[in-house]
Amino acid sequence: GGDWSMLVKVYMDFKAVCGYQDTGPQIDGKDKPAEVGAWIKSGRKWGSPPELANMGKLGQKGSFVDNWWRWWRSLQPPERVWMGGMLSWVDDMTWGKLPRMYGRNGFMQIMICLLWWGQEVHRQAQTDSGWASAVGCVEHVLRHFVQENLAQ
Repeated sequence: GGDWSMLVKVYMDFKAVCGYQDTGPQIDGKDKPAEVGAWIKSGRKWGSPPELANMGKLGQKGSFVDNWWRWWRSLQPPERVWMGGMLSWVDDMTWGKLPRMYGRNGFMQIMICLLWWGQEVHRQAQTDSGWASAVGCVEHVLRHFVQENLAQ
């Protein structure tokens, strides 16, 4: 699983390596949860997150959680294979432009989704939504980008 505060720290390390730039390649929106687009269209109001009416779970087609995982998997290099609810890891991967998605149209959107998801998990007092696994997966990727200095 993952620890939200550790993910935020690693995300800030990632931002530091990138020089705190707010621009960069836009993250692919093909599989992005609809809530992200709605939030952006409403002016990215931090205090007004979208309602996750259909939070659901992994494997529940159309749910926020399933859409988030589909989106996250679509951003991964082909070497990462989905196996038993987790993405594989190999040392030598072709990351493409993902390590350079440091602006507000990049990893920030992934982070905001995890924030909303985590808030909903807390609000509903859920214990097994897969949120901690998602946080851990994103943290692992960002930590790799920072350690390998891939965000250049």
